[in-house]
Amino acid sequence: RCYADAKYSIEYRCFNGSPDFEHTQDGGGNVLEMAKKDVPAYPGYRLWVSAYRQLPVIRMNIVVGHSIHSANFYGRRPGVVYKNQPASKFVEDELISISIAREANTGSFVGRKVASYVKQLYEYSSNYHPDSVASEFYYALRFDRFLDLRANTDLDYIKNFSSRWAGSPGFFYTLTSFLQMNHRRGRIVLLSSRFGPDMKSLMSKYDLGYMVALSDSGNLFMGVTDVFSPAFHIPYYYENTPDAIRVDNKGRQKIILVPGTDSEQNSRTEKLVISPSLSSGALQVKRTSTLTGHYKSGVQQDLVLFEDYYEHERKLLGIKKTLLEDFEDTRRTKNYGDELKAAFAEARKNQKDAFEKEAKTWFATEINDLTDHTVVNLGVRHNSPDFIYSSSFSIPGLVKKAGNNFTIDVGRMLGAPIKIEESQRKRTLNVYAPYASSVHHRISIEIPAGYTAEGIASLNRKVENETGAFIAEAFTDGKTVTINVSRIFRHATEPSANWDKMLAFIDASVEWSNAKLLLKKQ
Repeated sequence: RCYADAKYSIEYRCFNGSPDFEHTQDGGGNVLEMAKKDVPAYPGYRLWVSAYRQLPVIRMNIVVGHSIHSANFYGRRPGVVYKNQPASKFVEDELISISIAREANTGSFVGRKVASYVKQLYEYSSNYHPDSVASEFYYALRFDRFLDLRANTDLDYIKNFSSRWAGSPGFFYTLTSFLQMNHRRGRIVLLSSRFGPDMKSLMSKYDLGYMVALSDSGNLFMGVTDVFSPAFHIPYYYENTPDAIRVDNKGRQKIILVPGTDSEQNSRTEKLVISPSLSSGALQVKRTSTLTGHYKSGVQQDLVLFEDYYEHERKLLGIKKTLLEDFEDTRRTKNYGDELKAAFAEARKNQKDAFEKEAKTWFATEINDLTDHTVVNLGVRHNSPDFIYSSSFSIPGLVKKAGNNFTIDVGRMLGAPIKIEESQRKRTLNVYAPYASSVHHRISIEIPAGYTAEGIASLNRKVENETGAFIAEAFTDGKTVTINVSRIFRHATEPSANWDKMLAFIDASVEWSNAKLLLKKQ
């Protein structure tokens, strides 16, 4: 039961077959009531679900009513109940916000460090492909907004820079204006997340997200997830939106399709070179990880240092001085430079802990003696997109004595597999995974002197269908056992009718996690 005084207006919407309220009035106010008993659980609802698009939900806004309806404000009248309003009302609200933001978005867009680069880029832009020019304008603005520091910047900003949300409406207003001023391209795009209401079921202007379309055809976009997002990035939750709205400078709207990515565009490749230690029972591992697409962001946040990111970008933008040199030049900022140097040193010292934590999480086990940890490629630009990092360490307890022989728990090298609980094995809801993805393991295991590897044929396994695959292939040349394993989810969404097909390769992955390799004494 909900009661709202007559000075308030109520907006609500019923989603996915939810029962409606009974509406009455009491003392001039509005009363909304509902009684529902014995609501059944939806099988599998805890895994890969978009609640607003799949579950019975009622959303409600209660706001102070206004009778004003002007060019810059759309009023909700006091005492009125608005049920299932057209989504266009909320788009209209946001278009008003965009109009106001454009009026306020005047003056210089970038600071002194990138101003000369932007000026040169503008002067010579006709010599380069328009898409390349647009990307460089974006990188200049990204540096200015998220990496450049002033002498009064709190050092906590540096410590927490990687977790900053960068997709605010204000950034897209600025990016669009910046591109239009210098490049004559760029239109705001409004759209909703796959894990929120669709574009026909909006309940608030805050259901809308932003990107920038770089062409009238709407086939090239700039979206931002965080400070690492490269040019032409589309956040996974906006992929495959069929009815995004592109808005031009006069407020005219055009419905466009936002494309998606495939499983190989969002991949993780783990290259492991392994030497078993028969005396200690540990595996000595040299690891190189290559992450692409949507796999990158979370690990970049954990492993990339502000100093390294800043230095990488300032060189590409033609900024001559390092950040420390910039602040150590004058007496006015020298103290801040000293504080900055100390903060950088502490962050670099703590980076090893971050690498250890990431490895423990991925392999779901303890690791020891981590060394040689380094970020090989930042993966922050579209023309160098792979995030690559490496390290060496040992994993204890995976080599076990068996009489005169030894076994290696090779299945554990894949990390923790996705396990489907018994309560999730029956499913009536369509699958909403974050994105299509693939994980590839390239494992080379050195065979110790005096031993041969057996049981290799039993490591081969292939379960593949239109929804995905688990494929394991193993072979040896007598000195090394090579194991290639791939886990593939081909689509971000699947109908519930395909759930059993997905279970087939998911279960195969779980079974293979128990795989062992026998080292037999010669």
